Amino acid sequence: MRIQTSLPGLTYAGLAAAVFAWICTSTGIYSISPQTLNSDRMVLLALSSAIAFSTIFAIAHVAFRSSGLSNRLAYAAAGAIGMTVALLIIMDPASRSVMFQSGEVFRSLILPAVSGWLVGTFYHWHAGFDTSGDDLEALEAAVEEHSQTMAAGGDAAVGLAAHIRTPTAEYFDGPMQVCSSFNAAVAAAVTAIMVSHISMWFFLILTQLRAFGFPAGSRAPSGKALPSGIAIPDYSQYTEALTAVLGSTLTMTLLLVIPVTLIVYATHLGLKAFGKLSYKDYGLAGLAVPLAISLPLFFALVVGLQLAIPFALAMMAYRRMAGLEPLSLPDDIQVKDRRTLIASNHARRRFARVIAKS
Repeated sequence: MRIQTSLPGLTYAGLAAAVFAWICTSTGIYSISPQTLNSDRMVLLALSSAIAFSTIFAIAHVAFRSSGLSNRLAYAAAGAIGMTVALLIIMDPASRSVMFQSGEVFRSLILPAVSGWLVGTFYHWHAGFDTSGDDLEALEAAVEEHSQTMAAGGDAAVGLAAHIRTPTAEYFDGPMQVCSSFNAAVAAAVTAIMVSHISMWFFLILTQLRAFGFPAGSRAPSGKALPSGIAIPDYSQYTEALTAVLGSTLTMTLLLVIPVTLIVYATHLGLKAFGKLSYKDYGLAGLAVPLAISLPLFFALVVGLQLAIPFALAMMAYRRMAGLEPLSLPDDIQVKDRRTLIASNHARRRFARVIAKS
C-alpha cells in the first residue's frame, strides 16, 4: 500500500520549511548570510529553503511510491534530511565550514532534523494511503458469499467473517484498538504547544491593541492621518512582532515537547486500557487531563483552562495520526499441569481432591 501524492500536503511542507528558515534567519539561530538582512532577502532565503526542501522530499516520495514503501518513519526521515540539507544550502559558507571543522555538526543540525521529522510525519498523515484497489463491489460480493456460507451452517466461516480478502485488497471488521505510536505522540505534543502558545500571543497582542491602540503618529497607506486611537503601524513592526511570536513559539516547543509528549502518550495508554478509540473519547480526555493536572494547584487552574482546548486538539490529532490496529491477542501461556486447562466455573476449581494418608 502506497502513500498518495498530495499537492496540498507538499505545499504545506514547503511552507513549513519556509517558516523554519524565516525563524532561523530572523532570530539569528544560524548564521545564514554574510550580507545585511532585510525583509526582501529574508523572503528570498525562506523561498530558497522551501524549494530545496520540497524538491528533496518530492524525490524521496516518488522513490517510496516506486518501491512500495509506505512506512511513516521513512517519510519522517526524508523530512529530516530535506530540512537539514535545505538549511545547509542557505547558510553562510564560512559559518558552514566552521561548523564542520569544529565538530559541532550534530548539535547544530539537531533542530532542523527534528523539525523536518515532524513535517515528514505530517505529510504521511495528511496524504494518507492510496485508494486504488478499493473495490467496493468485490467487497460486497465477498461479504454476501460469507453470509451465505454461515447461513448454510459452515462453522469454518465464522472465524473468517471478520477478515475478508478480495483480488485487490483486504478488509477487517473485528475488534480494534488505537495504535501506540511515540512518533505520533511527539507530533501531537508539538501541535498542542504551538496552538497554545500562538493563541496566547494572539490574545495578548489583541488585548494590548485594544487597550493602548497603535503607536501615535501612524498613518494610513494613503498618507492621511487616522482618527485618535485608530492607526496603522509601520510594516517593520509587523515583521518584528511575527519574528518574536515565531521565535518564542520555537523556544517553548523545544522546552516542553518531552513532558507534553509523555502526557499525550500516557493519556493514550489510559484510553487504550479502557478500550476507547473514538475521536470524541480522545477529545474529551484531552479536555480533562490539563484540568486534572492543574486542579490540585489552585493557582494553576487558569493555566489548565488555557491548555484544555489545545490539548484536546492534540489528542484528536494523535488519534488520527496513530490509526487503528486489530485488538491484541492474549499472551501465550505455559502449562505445567494440563489439568489446569479448565474453565473458571469448573467444579474442580471449587473442590479439592482428597488423598488419604497411608
